[in-house]
Amino acid sequence: EPLVVCLQFPSSKTFFLPSPPPFQAAPQLYEPPSVIAVSAKSEWVFAFFRGIDRDGVGCIWNKGNLLDDWRIRDCSTFARGDSAITARWLDTEREVSAFELLIEITGISR
Repeated sequence: EPLVVCLQFPSSKTFFLPSPPPFQAAPQLYEPPSVIAVSAKSEWVFAFFRGIDRDGVGCIWNKGNLLDDWRIRDCSTFARGDSAITARWLDTEREVSAFELLIEITGISR
């Protein structure tokens, strides 16, 4: 199941970003996210999930008042065969990797 699991550092508290609407009916039809981009102030997250024999989904979450309070702000489909290869926020520049932000993707081992 394609989930985005976040780890609060330095504690061991984890939380999940809410699943996009297409996943609620059939999560097994999507791969784990192949692209994750976090905005410079860590207030926005974009992730792209490739569909298995179907359209892919790109989703944007926005952080609420609490660290583990994230809301889906937009989801868009990518036609079957199309894909996000990379993502970059157009606000303040900051090069980071998902592991530096301690975002773990289920299904991928370290």
